[in-house]
Amino acid sequence: MEDTEQKKAYKEILVILEELELKNDIPKDLIDMFKKEQDVNWNFNLEKDKPLEEQNLMKETTNLLSVLYMTYICKDKKEQKELIKSYEKTQEEKDKKYLENLFERKKEKQILDDKVESENKSDLVISKTKLSTKLKNILINLKKFFQNIFKTKK
Repeated sequence: MEDTEQKKAYKEILVILEELELKNDIPKDLIDMFKKEQDVNWNFNLEKDKPLEEQNLMKETTNLLSVLYMTYICKDKKEQKELIKSYEKTQEEKDKKYLENLFERKKEKQILDDKVESENKSDLVISKTKLSTKLKNILINLKKFFQNIFKTKK
């Protein structure tokens, strides 16, 4: 996490914890660290009439909030296990999607490489044809030149 983004996330976390009255669930030294490291100039407003999922939270804030919830706020072991399963499922889906995208990009790259190679081959054929034509013209001109030279000597 980039340092400035992290500092902004700390500010957002502090605002959320304060608004939801969850500061007492988090260890004081962690709260102190958030206060010390926060970006005090970051203007974050929590919309009280919207759930957290609908707030415009930074990704870093969401990730940090998830860890804080799992570690300190959630007291129900069953809920913690469900959250872990949900996280693992989400992570597996992300991994699967990443791999699918990776293979798709690889196929697209191969198609592009094949197209470029094909174009290069056709350019080479055209170049050889042009070269062959130029060589023929040069030979014809040389032949005419030498014929003219030998005609004038006779």
